[in-house]
Amino acid sequence: MTQNNLYVDIHVLQTVPSSNINRDDTGAPKTAVYGGTTRSRVSSQSWKKAIREGFKKDSEEHDWLSGFRTKRTATLLAKELMKQDSSLSFDDARKKAKEVLSNMGLKFDKSKKTDKNNDKDFETKVLLFFSPGQLRKLAEYVLNNKEIDKKEAKKLLTENQSLDLALFGRMVADDPELNVEASSQVAHAISTHEVVPEFDFFTAVDDAKTSEESGSAMLGTIEYNSSTLYRYANINMNELIHNLGVDLAQIGLKEFIKNFALTMPTGHQNSYANKT
Repeated sequence: MTQNNLYVDIHVLQTVPSSNINRDDTGAPKTAVYGGTTRSRVSSQSWKKAIREGFKKDSEEHDWLSGFRTKRTATLLAKELMKQDSSLSFDDARKKAKEVLSNMGLKFDKSKKTDKNNDKDFETKVLLFFSPGQLRKLAEYVLNNKEIDKKEAKKLLTENQSLDLALFGRMVADDPELNVEASSQVAHAISTHEVVPEFDFFTAVDDAKTSEESGSAMLGTIEYNSSTLYRYANINMNELIHNLGVDLAQIGLKEFIKNFALTMPTGHQNSYANKT
């Protein structure tokens, strides 16, 4: 007997004053044509990033709320290895971390030369999303086992998920065994009405110029709009429970609803003070 999915739907109407919180490649606020009119749009990726930043603030009490999405997994694993075994040098720990991750099937960018400041030769080709708990468990396993079993190591990177990983999922094209099914979907926010682009012409005056000099030291324009956004997200509770367990899923649901409602992308925030 299959169990029916239980979804929690979240609907938000949010009025945002003059702003440019999510830009396209030209620097203009993103838009979408819907119902035959051009509307303001804020991408789901942009808002999910803001939600993850909200999780990070709350993770001072619960570090399982927020994970890492990075190419520098080897460096972070090396630091965790050194934390658990103080006799390891950074170079030895980093080489061990790279070896373990390579054996698990993760590919490193060989085209980059050694950079002592940025560790470029220890970067994976793609961003890897993982939790602090997974990092600790993997380091513990590496230190306690001379021979690394690939399947056991991969299993550690699917358990002990952080909330953001459990919600938004992980796709590793090179190795589907490391994939995590997302338990949440977040829609692009769009305005409930048509928007007309507006342009803010600005100038900057050189404070040290002499009285004989005239004109501005800099001038430019910023495109902006104001809108009432309709925002939507859902959570598949059975999938969230599968990823986190019942107790953590209940806490995670509350955290997601809170941060979905209270966070905002930070584009041009200092220019417009659009925190609503």
